[in-house]
Amino acid sequence: MTVNDDRSLTLTSLRQDWTYTLTDHALLRGGFEAQSGDAHYDYARTYAPFVVQNGCLVRDPDNAAITLDPSGDYTAAFLALRLQPVSTLVIEPGIRWERHSLHRRLWLEPASQRRAHVGSAHDRARSLGLYRQAQGLQDLAVPDGQTSLFRSERAEQRVLKP
Repeated sequence: MTVNDDRSLTLTSLRQDWTYTLTDHALLRGGFEAQSGDAHYDYARTYAPFVVQNGCLVRDPDNAAITLDPSGDYTAAFLALRLQPVSTLVIEPGIRWERHSLHRRLWLEPASQRRAHVGSAHDRARSLGLYRQAQGLQDLAVPDGQTSLFRSERAEQRVLKP
């Protein structure tokens, strides 16, 4: 078997988060991130094992040659309002926007969080949110024949801490 697997990845990214205090019981959080990337895959495999076919020992070639140069951009932004109406309760509704050029998709997802403090050692937390996890340029399984990215996965986050 002969394998040649040459890969490269170049990423440039920027992220910034801000917090602005509105009052003693309210603050605004926001931020953005941007990323641009280029990858190169050059994969070649030559494999010819012996197999028995019609009673004869013959070679069964299994060769592959894949060259890919994917590139893409990712941008995201979020905004959340953190409120503390009473000293034992924090509520934080928010929203997140994402765009992946590799997946040709745009998402706008809600999120919320609530935390109640009960006594000196007990917290009760509730959070809900929808999240997207997109496959990155570095995640292509080229040796397995994968030449395109899968659809992004969607997850629901539900945290209920008693």
